[in-house]
Amino acid sequence: MKWIILYIIYHFIHYPSDFVKAYKWTINWIITGSGFYIVIWLIILGILAIMGFVIEWHKKRRQKQPEKDVRKGDIEATSQAVAKYSKSIPMLEGVAPIEKEIKTVVRGKREIVRREVGRLQINRENIIKWSRRYDMLYTGTNNERTETRLKLLLQNQRYLDKPDFVKLCMWKSHRPKKHYESNDAGLIKETTELSFATEGEEERILKLIELKGVSWPVASAILHFAFPNKYPILDFRALWSLGWEKPSAYSFKFWQKYCHEISQIAQQVNLSIRTVDKALWAYSKEKQPRLKPCRRARP
Repeated sequence: MKWIILYIIYHFIHYPSDFVKAYKWTINWIITGSGFYIVIWLIILGILAIMGFVIEWHKKRRQKQPEKDVRKGDIEATSQAVAKYSKSIPMLEGVAPIEKEIKTVVRGKREIVRREVGRLQINRENIIKWSRRYDMLYTGTNNERTETRLKLLLQNQRYLDKPDFVKLCMWKSHRPKKHYESNDAGLIKETTELSFATEGEEERILKLIELKGVSWPVASAILHFAFPNKYPILDFRALWSLGWEKPSAYSFKFWQKYCHEISQIAQQVNLSIRTVDKALWAYSKEKQPRLKPCRRARP
């Protein structure tokens, strides 16, 4: 092979005209003859061969990767770990197991098993412990000052004007700010006044939800500020700490059930509804894995 290459180089140096003739003949054959189609087919076959090689290489690479457990909100494991997680989970300090948590999800060719680690064990000691964790985070902040001022205001003034309405809503959730501000000042005053005055529980919260940007959690925060000893604050963190599934859409029936549950806990541990709310929120804030970053105000 070496001698052939050397001969070609020698011939090219001493007889360049032969190479020019060969080049012209090849180009002419490709353009005018059947050589054009042969070259096209060779290119196609080459591309297919490269694609096949890449696909096979990718398959082998995936097969070599070890199966790994992935933790996203729950403990995720491959199907080989079902037996391990389907059995009882060792008790952790301040945590009680959830009973209904095994779910199976198919992702491609992998079967993932999910299970919640646990929920907050409800007793007076734990509620006090986690509510103090909340206080450590928010004592002296604007959130605390807003909460204190608006609760004092609503003891005597049984409606919200627009600036206070926006501040209260922003205290619960920042994202719909433009919707809060788009409400008419007169409508805000009229709606909140009617909501606080009515005796019907369903009408009271549904009236608030009529305002732009006011969701069930935001409406619950408004009612809590107006009736701090009667209504809790509805929040996904509190639901997680209770071991409840967050519904795809909130309803009055769910709201009633949640209010009853928080009231029962408050009576059981002989603490205020707000203290229970703080504990549930703080426990989730520290223990619940974060699936994706988002900007969220505290309830």
